[in-house]
Amino acid sequence: MTEKFEFIDGEKGNYPLVCMFNWMGVSKSGYYEWHGRPDSVTARRRAGLKELRPRTHPRPGAGAGPGRLPATPMAADHNP
Repeated sequence: MTEKFEFIDGEKGNYPLVCMFNWMGVSKSGYYEWHGRPDSVTARRRAGLKELRPRTHPRPGAGAGPGRLPATPMAADHNP
């Protein structure tokens, strides 16, 4: 249910809440009960990990793994 409630919370400015409750098959009372809860231990841990991510990989694609291939194949640079 948490995923549904998080989706509704993220879209509440775009659609009426009552419509989203019906579309997602959740109750109004369940949403407001979830909304008033403090963050879980897992949610706090994930938030802490998000703060670390930009320092670890400052730009997209800068992580581990092979680099990109050159735009032209190497065979084109060597004429027999």
